[in-house]
Amino acid sequence: MINIAICDDSREDSEEIKRGVAEIWHEHVSIHTFASGKDLISDAQKREYHLIFLDIFLENETGIEIAEKLRAAGFAEDIVLISTSKEFGPEAFEINALYYLVKPLNREKLREVKVRLDDKRRDQMTVRIRVNGREQDLRFSLISYIESAHNNLHIYLKNGSMVSIRGSLYDFEQSLDSRFLKLNRGIIVNMEAIEEMDNENCEVAGCKFPMSRSRRMECRQAYTDYLFNLTAGRDKRRC
Repeated sequence: MINIAICDDSREDSEEIKRGVAEIWHEHVSIHTFASGKDLISDAQKREYHLIFLDIFLENETGIEIAEKLRAAGFAEDIVLISTSKEFGPEAFEINALYYLVKPLNREKLREVKVRLDDKRRDQMTVRIRVNGREQDLRFSLISYIESAHNNLHIYLKNGSMVSIRGSLYDFEQSLDSRFLKLNRGIIVNMEAIEEMDNENCEVAGCKFPMSRSRRMECRQAYTDYLFNLTAGRDKRRC
């Protein structure tokens, strides 16, 4: 469940954003509306918000000032600034806003917010590994492919380096998300890093890996679906 806050002293605008957010996020969102920054800040100290839509022009203080107070209080999640003017773009950059929207809002602008948020969360996803006795988080987006070698795993990164850890490929696979594809009993690849796939082999980072006979059709379909979803996401960004 994602908690989203909307702070806008225009009831009409607030309700319109709420309807759009509910439509785009569907049942996976809990939406809370506020007419003042004071009420928002008070509630944000008690409730965990993942995203805040914040109007810049409020009655007693600006959305920029409220955003600065939220950041100072430790709020590190995403903020979308809303305005009737483009003049506050530099300020949006200063408070590390996810997006700067200019009214009137429409569904496509709100949909782009979700795309950016999903992309950001996807890029930040990690797996916990132990290297030389120390635990650390490794971003999925940095991984090219994983190779099983006896009781060890060799994790090849997109920068050309390799990390070796103890473990089984099966157990490690349970920690990964849908961008990773198991080609055979010994290789898992990040579909983001695939350079070419034919009927029998998959090439990643200049290495060609055979797909097991029993998984070839499944692997090709998974990669086709990945490319389709990737293209669909890019098309949404152009709208």
